[in-house]
Amino acid sequence: MKAFILSAVILSGLATHAQDTHFSQFYSTPLLVNPAMTGIFDGKMRVSNNYRSQWGGLGDAYKTIHVSLDMPVGKKRYKSNYFGVGLMVYQDNAGAAKFSHTIIEGSLAYTLSVDDGDNFLAVGFRGGLDSREVDFSRATWDSQWNGDVYDPTLPGESPQLQQRTYFDFTAGMMWYYIPDGYNTISAGGSMSHITKPDLSFYNQYTDPLNNRIAAHASAEISMDQFRSVWVMPKVLVQLQGNQKEILAGAFVKQKLQFKSRYTNFQRDIFFSYGAWYRFGDAFVLATRFDYHEWGFGFSYDLTTSDLASLHSSSGGPEITLSYVAGIKRGQRSKHLNKMPKFF
Repeated sequence: MKAFILSAVILSGLATHAQDTHFSQFYSTPLLVNPAMTGIFDGKMRVSNNYRSQWGGLGDAYKTIHVSLDMPVGKKRYKSNYFGVGLMVYQDNAGAAKFSHTIIEGSLAYTLSVDDGDNFLAVGFRGGLDSREVDFSRATWDSQWNGDVYDPTLPGESPQLQQRTYFDFTAGMMWYYIPDGYNTISAGGSMSHITKPDLSFYNQYTDPLNNRIAAHASAEISMDQFRSVWVMPKVLVQLQGNQKEILAGAFVKQKLQFKSRYTNFQRDIFFSYGAWYRFGDAFVLATRFDYHEWGFGFSYDLTTSDLASLHSSSGGPEITLSYVAGIKRGQRSKHLNKMPKFF
């Protein structure tokens, strides 16, 4: 019965207006949320890798992988105004028929200092080729029921169109304010699927992909004079067709310092913990460790909707690994701009 329900959910997604998948650790997928974030970070290069699994207790459920790379360009020459370039690769798949969605898109952004000081505006674009594919040879059909049991030796159906490739385009804007090196506030929005590409697997039907409108805001607020504790509220609102997602919560970030045994040089370690609520769906418990150039995050969704009754393991674990190539001390005056930390 559970396998039937899962199959019905997945197959219904092929016949209705498709919706985008989501990440609970949305703050670690900046290019996916808003291309205007491309290249905005304190460093030379940023790499983020996310893996999410959902509804694993119900069979071949969704497994999603996201990898992005971006970097600022022109900091030496243009000072506070500069470009950002990036590349994002994303894929999820699910079901016995291995329904998959693959994205390979590049992004370009431009950041402008509004008052030559603390306020910045950024505009960004992301575009590339996306594809959706299903392997009908793995599917089961009514014609393979012999009256008593399912017989895989009986012929099934062979639809001719099994893959859909299309061009997709996203645009976004963002504002951020950084009065010093310890506090930040940012807000922005984006629109995805501007051209409403047709996703139908069948030529005689159309299935336009609805625009996705995203709005986001975040802050990093220092709580003590020693700059060792921060509160980091974050919110994401996404609207697509008649679907909506509202995710809000906060991290508490603490700084720990370890001294080298021989040189007395200090390395900062940041430990963050917090929770989010996806309205009408789930609580998200999350934690994150940052050491030097590396970051590791883990979250788990605790489903609160009626779907939780389908299986005890109906939630979703998510893992994030990130790397930011730092700037050497002697070069910081040439590269450093005031940057929010979107991880």
